[in-house]
Amino acid sequence: MFLDILFKELRQPMDKISSFRKNDIVRFIPEYEDGEQEFDYVLIEDPDEGRVKVMPINSGLEFPPSQVVNTEWLVLKTG
Repeated sequence: MFLDILFKELRQPMDKISSFRKNDIVRFIPEYEDGEQEFDYVLIEDPDEGRVKVMPINSGLEFPPSQVVNTEWLVLKTG
């Protein structure tokens, strides 16, 4: 029984990780937005162990910064 609970906990994050792929366009959920302006971000690599590297695509900066964030902070942009 203990192993069933452990494996269930280990499988849960993997389901969430697999929902994102390199080049997906995402936004931060409101609790984790970066400042007042809403940015769109592109995933510049596939997620790894619940984290992914993102870069803003509508920041207007010549060299936009990249950052590693938790995948649970992100949602896929629709529309």
